[in-house]
Amino acid sequence: MSLDDVEDYLWIDNTSARLRALPFEMADRMTDEQRAHFGQFAGAAEWEWVVQGVAGDAVLHGLPLTPEEKDLLVRGLRWVGEPHDLAEARVIDPLERAELAARWRFEPAPPAGDRVERFLVKFCRREPEAKALVTAWRHGPGGERQRIWCLVTTPGAALGHVWGLALTLLAREVLSFSAFAKSGLLLEAVAADGQWPAYHRRLMQAAAPVWVAWGFRLGKVVAAQPQPLTLVRLGKGDVVFPGPAGHDAVDALVAGWAAHAEGVRAAVRAWAQPGDEAQGDQRTRVYAVVVDDDDQARPARAACLEVVSRATGGPVAVEVAALSEDLPAHLRRLLDTGVVLWERPEGG
Repeated sequence: MSLDDVEDYLWIDNTSARLRALPFEMADRMTDEQRAHFGQFAGAAEWEWVVQGVAGDAVLHGLPLTPEEKDLLVRGLRWVGEPHDLAEARVIDPLERAELAARWRFEPAPPAGDRVERFLVKFCRREPEAKALVTAWRHGPGGERQRIWCLVTTPGAALGHVWGLALTLLAREVLSFSAFAKSGLLLEAVAADGQWPAYHRRLMQAAAPVWVAWGFRLGKVVAAQPQPLTLVRLGKGDVVFPGPAGHDAVDALVAGWAAHAEGVRAAVRAWAQPGDEAQGDQRTRVYAVVVDDDDQARPARAACLEVVSRATGGPVAVEVAALSEDLPAHLRRLLDTGVVLWERPEGG
């Protein structure tokens, strides 16, 4: 491999930084085992193993990729001498990307105060690039709940390196890698700059500080994150209410879209709030769209989501159902409760 080859791949378009962040950017799509495995490669700057490993799991195990990630890996495979077009890989659009991220939910957790956490605080105090440590409960798609810690590093820090060093020392001084994995505890990392994925934004918004470096303004860092739309799910136990009757700018955009969208029969807006007080009181904007038949449901959901994303950020739920199907109870409740933004006239 020539130096020119290395320059072409690793140094053009900041590729090494993209590979370093890849296991963390994909945390909501990977299993915890995959993320830990590839995170260690990224932490050691073993880029060829990151490329080959992620690409291999995309082809063999269906690990979903965005088009940009696929391009990164295809160029990487060419770089390591294993040309492959990854035609078999599952490439996802922004809607499916948002749906995968929405599988995870976070809620505040008090500091654990156990030996793992005490070690992580000790690590942060002596690691110059570590600026904060936070913790939360993570609820997974299978209903499991796990404690998760997240390291916040200085802007531009090598995430994988700081995270990998913490795990390595944790295994040496407190728990082995296998014992940490079996414990159900999780360790994540984000840098204090850049735009975090939706998974990490929700984690950081729910997390409680365990340790913060002197002079580091953690709240300011979290608040400075841009608020692109985050797709969430309407929970079966959520309380649904109409909210203000006057249409705001987002409602007006959705109503205008619905009036001209093929196959859309009605568009409704409501607000939802967790019925269980333990899950907090965050209010979520919810849109319900009724279409003529099943084939129109996914395109309508993607189009509605795109329209909403132009006007607002934060958590939004978009529910779509075909008129021909038996509507689920939560969607029927939503349609009965919400504010009708637009409805096709009879015979229209």
